[in-house]
Amino acid sequence: LRVATPLFYHTVVFRSKGQAKALAETLVDQPLLGQFIRQLRVEGRYGAPMHAIIKCSPNILDIFLSLDITSSDNTGDLCKGLHLLNPQCVVLGDVPHPSRENRMFSDLFDTLLKVLPKWDRLVRFLVP
Repeated sequence: LRVATPLFYHTVVFRSKGQAKALAETLVDQPLLGQFIRQLRVEGRYGAPMHAIIKCSPNILDIFLSLDITSSDNTGDLCKGLHLLNPQCVVLGDVPHPSRENRMFSDLFDTLLKVLPKWDRLVRFLVP
């Protein structure tokens, strides 16, 4: 288990609120596991668990963020967590058509514009 654990947590992908909540609870209970997370792929907007996940994962180097955000989504905790990161690579996916933009998308986009200049390790920023 000692050998497999760092490999298991190296790349974390979640696609549901349940997965995000389970990971957040695991990291809060066992914060040392968060140090193994190097790549984080966020396929949705998962509210409160996002801040806990990012806060417990200080070594994230690569992050993928889906920007397919609806007006009923909550991006507040994700936005709060982005200030804690200093990644080397950021990939933005599912960029919406301007007609689909909403306040939650705007909040996330504005936060990205604020934190990008502070991420001094950033060497790759990819937008499809």
